Amino acid sequence: MSLVLLSRVEPVVTQEETERAKAAISEVTVSPAVEKYIMDIIWATRKDEEEILIGASPRSTRELYHACKAYVGLSGRNFVLPEDVQRMAHCILLHRMTYIDADNEKKQRAIFENILSRVQVPLEE
Repeated sequence: MSLVLLSRVEPVVTQEETERAKAAISEVTVSPAVEKYIMDIIWATRKDEEEILIGASPRSTRELYHACKAYVGLSGRNFVLPEDVQRMAHCILLHRMTYIDADNEKKQRAIFENILSRVQVPLEE
């Protein structure tokens, strides 16, 4: 049965479109202030000993950075804003931490929102 389904799979994008997307993403810049903001968020997850057992890892830091660049590049912009970091932080970090007493996504999201609200957002340079 799976062979029948695989025979119907059609490409969603061409290789040329993929290469153009990769090129657009590689052109995206992240200012030092936004890089610091990403690190501040990561450190905040590691310092919250009341609600988080294990905070965001170095790998999740890298994934957040790359996700922000991809999101922005595919949106047609060439620089990352703090709002982009906030949007992608939920997608990348929420499930990569171990919470002390949050057994569902709603509780985890509330804890994460609280952490984000305590991290100072950089102002325009």
